[in-house]
Amino acid sequence: MIRTLEDDAGIDAPKRKLSYEALKAAEHIQVTQQQRAADRARRRISGDKQTVGWRSKSDKIIGPIFYEDATRYKARCFAALFVLCAIMGHVISFFTFRLFTQQSKAIETFDVDKFYVTFPRWLCWHLSGMACQAITQYSIWQLRMMVQWRTAFYLINALYTSNTFYHLSLSTEQGTRTPEQLMCEEAFMFVEAMVNLSQNYLREIPDLFIKMYLLFEYRTFFLVYAMLSLPIMGSIMAYSGKTTTPLTHNMLKTHADINFVLARIQNNAEQIALFKGGSSELRRWEEMLDTYR
Repeated sequence: MIRTLEDDAGIDAPKRKLSYEALKAAEHIQVTQQQRAADRARRRISGDKQTVGWRSKSDKIIGPIFYEDATRYKARCFAALFVLCAIMGHVISFFTFRLFTQQSKAIETFDVDKFYVTFPRWLCWHLSGMACQAITQYSIWQLRMMVQWRTAFYLINALYTSNTFYHLSLSTEQGTRTPEQLMCEEAFMFVEAMVNLSQNYLREIPDLFIKMYLLFEYRTFFLVYAMLSLPIMGSIMAYSGKTTTPLTHNMLKTHADINFVLARIQNNAEQIALFKGGSSELRRWEEMLDTYR
């Protein structure tokens, strides 16, 4: 079959150009992997500790391998904090229930002196238990976020270090839950936990008013005690609202950034795998990690 210049210039030119670019990209990937292997061997021999956490000097443009040592240390700290606060929460609940029983008996027998002694103790134990509950919820959220960060970063790193194009199943093709769905569920769970914590603080105000109203007639100094305790509770509620609102905002911002990165990976997966054109995604990812590091 005789081929004309029009055929060479028109029909096969895009295919030839695409295969040439793919060949150059594959050759660049092979050279990069050889350089990385040489860098690993050099670091293994010389014991250079300054580049620990980086695959090579060229990877500094892409980003670190998630600082594995720091991440594991931080995860262990949050896990230990979670276990400690959970145990302390159970112990505090026991003492709180015991003091609450004594207060109930004091109200039934109109023993104002006993109630006046046990009420500050019960209030301190109760606020301590709520603080342990808040720290426990925050530890769970931090552990989940670390798992999500590590998973999403390894998805990007797998695309950059792969020799061929891999399709990322970020949609519901297999009938499973997607990372976006899991992140949205955990976001709503965290918001719900913060709302429940605020409701627990607000729920204590009617109890205080009821107890103060019952004992106003039996002790004059109790009115002064009530006037001093109410501003303290109001300050605690104002501080808790000031801290939980930025936490919720930062959490939603983090999930929005992660969803944006995953969407960019899904849309530009072929360019990332073949031509390594997705450096902007990893730069944005590294900036987000610097924000919450």
